[in-house]
Amino acid sequence: FPVTIAASIMRHYDPYKTTQNRDIIFNTIDCIIIDEIHYIEDEERGINLESFIMCIKFLYPHITIVGLIHLS
Repeated sequence: FPVTIAASIMRHYDPYKTTQNRDIIFNTIDCIIIDEIHYIEDEERGINLESFIMCIKFLYPHITIVGLIHLS
């Protein structure tokens, strides 16, 4: 399986960058793993995380998004 590793992709994601540059990156990705997905409920972080997920699912429906949580 070809694997593309994108560390901290959300920090570097800019929906306003040119589509061509963005497509080069995201068309090579099959899966995005979001650690600590429960932060989507956080008042400050949640809106950014939710917006990121919605943009990815709309623009790149082939990408699978997996959310991880830590249960103690």
